[in-house]
Amino acid sequence: MQVTKEFLQQCEDIVAKGETAKAVEKLLDIKNETGYKAEVLSLNSRWKKFSRERLTGTLSSEEQFLQNSKLNKDLLLLLEGLGRELAGEKVVSDLFRTKDTAAGSTLTRTYLPMLLTAIAVGAISYFALRTPDSTCETDIELDGDWVVTAKTDGEFLGHVNIIQNICEPHFMLSGNLSSADKSREVDFSSKIGGFNDGEILFVYENFSGEIGVCRGIIPAGIVETFSVKCVDLIGADRNDSPNSHIVFDRVAK
Repeated sequence: MQVTKEFLQQCEDIVAKGETAKAVEKLLDIKNETGYKAEVLSLNSRWKKFSRERLTGTLSSEEQFLQNSKLNKDLLLLLEGLGRELAGEKVVSDLFRTKDTAAGSTLTRTYLPMLLTAIAVGAISYFALRTPDSTCETDIELDGDWVVTAKTDGEFLGHVNIIQNICEPHFMLSGNLSSADKSREVDFSSKIGGFNDGEILFVYENFSGEIGVCRGIIPAGIVETFSVKCVDLIGADRNDSPNSHIVFDRVAK
């Protein structure tokens, strides 16, 4: 089997459907036709290990979510690399650690993103690691599905799923956004998220390696709507603007 544009598109469609195992199997069929053979075998090994741990119950729901998101992100990175290789570009070494960065000094490109991420994660850790309120009387309930509207250089619409154990002040989210004409689409997930005293914060990452932080005000109890302001910190911007305002509206059950 050869690597073609049609083959890569099929793989992307499979990943979009959440069929990670099937995508990995298809890539194994072309491992000897690409300079990214090591990356294909690495993904296969990681997927098998993840599947075993999930079946044996050794991973928490949060760990499963994070590992699955990372695997899918690296799958898309590999498909992008295969596409560039097909177009005649040189194979990139250490593909899964390579990030798109803007031109600039080594200090700006390397250490500033690390510093910004450390600040964002450090700030949000206060919320995510706070001891839960044992009474649950003032705890916020976010668990469920949401419709989201993002205003940046244009308007983007999408859906988000939030996973939260009631009474715990931290959560995970994953979702997607697309422009009105469907010409721009992005899948994203939270790296860490939490809330306290009416304030919500989370660090997000999309499958292209863009990372940022969102902050907003949120009411107590079962929340029906809330909004956050976000800023991209790391990575090539996918929506032509580093700032956005996102409104979350709960989907009626």
